Amino acid sequence: MYVAISGNTAAGKSSLIAELERRLCRLGFPAVGISERVFHHQYLRLMFSNPRDFAFPIQLSFLVERYMVLLRNLVSLRRTVIMERCHFDDLLFVEEHFQAGNIAEDQRSTYHQLALVLHARLPHPDVLVLMNPAPETSLERLARAEQRNDRPKEFPSDEAKERWVRRWHAMEVNLHKQYRQRTAQDLARAGTTLVQVDPAQDHARCADIVYAAILNRRERNK
Repeated sequence: MYVAISGNTAAGKSSLIAELERRLCRLGFPAVGISERVFHHQYLRLMFSNPRDFAFPIQLSFLVERYMVLLRNLVSLRRTVIMERCHFDDLLFVEEHFQAGNIAEDQRSTYHQLALVLHARLPHPDVLVLMNPAPETSLERLARAEQRNDRPKEFPSDEAKERWVRRWHAMEVNLHKQYRQRTAQDLARAGTTLVQVDPAQDHARCADIVYAAILNRRERNK
């Protein structure tokens, strides 16, 4: 089973993944939670400070690394994978970089061609969780996490961080709208269960909602 958590930074995705993994493993399911921090490249900070040089290679690295993790755990080992972001989410950031002039047309075309080949070997998510906090919430949580050293300071300045977070929030709003439309219209995605979660809710309550959806989907898949 493939569970993907889609949402802006500091939405609570990593906490939700850890809780879902714990609950499923307690029931005896071979579940593995995968935070996006696994894919964080050593040069990630350069993507924010110098995106014209580093946006394309880093996004390409994310694409291949996500594919390898899913291929091994989901396809080869048949585990239940709970992953931060769906593999389709990455296309959104490539398009954003292209619109901003950070990724050239030939780089964009190359990325899409490779993504088409790799994604053809991966299934659509069984459960896709949508959570997108207000930008102010994301910024507040990021600041706290950075102060506690729970996550590195990846942005060159607070002003740059706010610009990126607000832009990502708007992008996620559009992406989640597209997911709803495609799930309703595209037969290939009709089997995906969409779960809308309010990230302002208590973490335990969010986990309860998604956990119930996962168990329900497992029953349907039998």
